[in-house]
Amino acid sequence: MEIGKKTTPRVYITDIGNVLVNFEYQYRSKSFCDQCEASPEEIKSFFGSETFHEHERGLLDDLPFFEILKREVGYRQDFAFFKPHFCETFSLNKEVFELTFQTLKHYSAVQEIWDLSNLNRIHKEAINARWPGIFSGCRRQFISCDVHMRKPDREMYEAVASKLDDLSIAADQACFVDDLEENCLAAHELGIDYIHFKNVAQLREELVSRNLRIV
Repeated sequence: MEIGKKTTPRVYITDIGNVLVNFEYQYRSKSFCDQCEASPEEIKSFFGSETFHEHERGLLDDLPFFEILKREVGYRQDFAFFKPHFCETFSLNKEVFELTFQTLKHYSAVQEIWDLSNLNRIHKEAINARWPGIFSGCRRQFISCDVHMRKPDREMYEAVASKLDDLSIAADQACFVDDLEENCLAAHELGIDYIHFKNVAQLREELVSRNLRIV
């Protein structure tokens, strides 16, 4: 697909974090940092580490992950305190949620809505408990802790492209929405259309430009 060309998508693929659900990174959360001996910069480094990525891929269980985190950043509390604390900055982006699961699902040419997200098990369980429609509203899910891959790894997008091919849907007939440009560009390398999400008004404009009915 040529850059800039707008194709009406048959499949709408959405990220969850900072698209459907707002969240604040732990190193920016005063509440989280106050429970750690490490500095915010050291906490940021940990949450960009391979340990964190392996937890997101579902290849490192929750308790071993927590023990490493506790050692690396000097987290002062136990696991029972950590689990809800780890998820306390989540909030639903209601406008995007309604646009995705009401407007697009029922009034547009989109045939299927899929999830493509990096989520560890703790975050996935918390989101599902608070807003189960995020998962049940999606026909297919590519969640990192379930598929043991994560964005922007090419294999994650190849799994999506393979499923599109199984359904006889061309890559450029899918549109992926993500808040991180590197994740968008990784999808584009396989011919998948993308929207680099910034806010709901911009998302609406992008969808209208793809000839989707937004009511």
